[in-house]
Amino acid sequence: PHASGGRVTGLEVLPQGDGRTFRAAGFQPGDLVTAVNGQAVRGAGDVALLSGALAPGATVTVTVQRGDRQLPLAITLGQ
Repeated sequence: PHASGGRVTGLEVLPQGDGRTFRAAGFQPGDLVTAVNGQAVRGAGDVALLSGALAPGATVTVTVQRGDRQLPLAITLGQ
């Protein structure tokens, strides 16, 4: 988790393996996930709860902080 002022403001995403899936989803190193489907991320547990509720093949909207910008990414989950 990434914290600012003593509270979690997002989760840093990091590539795994060769990073192909990471880049294909639109992520860049250093991106902070701040919301998933419009719900603010306040800790690692939030992402786990949200991911458990998402169906394979669904499209998820993820908001990332990249530098000083907030960017939406649409990610289609694998089947």
